[in-house]
Amino acid sequence: MKNTVMCDHQEVWSELENLSGYFPREALQQVLQRRQAFYPLLAEELSVLANHPDQILTKNSSYFRHIFSLLVMAQWREKQAWPLIIKLLKNGQQHLDLLLGDVLPEAFPQIIASLCHGDLAPLKQLIEDQEADDFLRVVMLQALFILYKEQDLPRQQLVDYLQQLCTEKLERSAGEVWDYLVLLCSENHLHELKPQIIKCFDDQLVETYFISRTEALDLFNKQVEPWVFFAYITDLVEMIKGWECFLPDALNEDEAAELATFESDLQSLKDYKEQP
Repeated sequence: MKNTVMCDHQEVWSELENLSGYFPREALQQVLQRRQAFYPLLAEELSVLANHPDQILTKNSSYFRHIFSLLVMAQWREKQAWPLIIKLLKNGQQHLDLLLGDVLPEAFPQIIASLCHGDLAPLKQLIEDQEADDFLRVVMLQALFILYKEQDLPRQQLVDYLQQLCTEKLERSAGEVWDYLVLLCSENHLHELKPQIIKCFDDQLVETYFISRTEALDLFNKQVEPWVFFAYITDLVEMIKGWECFLPDALNEDEAAELATFESDLQSLKDYKEQP
């Protein structure tokens, strides 16, 4: 189907099922353009992902349609998807990594920002949860800054919350959350937070190999080239067309190793869930 014109929606839907060594541009464009036809299929896919994730995990390691569904819903900014995302977030990091391995590092902050529609409580809850994985906490922090950049989170509201994080809501021990908080505040020129940023370095909360005191303070006055996708998802095709998973050799050279890792992680997860 790679180079043919696709009309039947079931044919298009099948095209998005698995990674096949190329980017399914035409199929994805058809889905994006034919919302009425594909919405029920996308909604069902997300429902399975959130409510019955084991059904996704039992599919082959190249299965990707649940990720396409998540990304398309994010571009549509579909409000009905947000409760499912909240439920999905309740899975542990290991579970999420198995479910969304290719999308987590690439687009999860944008997905969260695009779908939350101002419902910040779940984001803040994860940011402040010391037991949550640092990666997810950073994702939620990045999502707040995307909302700010999109002018859907007022500057003062963001500053007030970040000050609360610095003074009372975050644990006073070094970690990725502090690293990214400092970086994001500096890059976005939140000068109101500069005293707290300096104190972060004084209290050794920031890994200086990630960002040094000098680098952070310099960023407050430097025009930083914005990350092109640090925004809502508005052009999904352009955003993901270069992802490594779509490269021709992505399923050849590393397929065996990836499959072995996937199966090992899945077995570990099953063993954990079977513990009394």
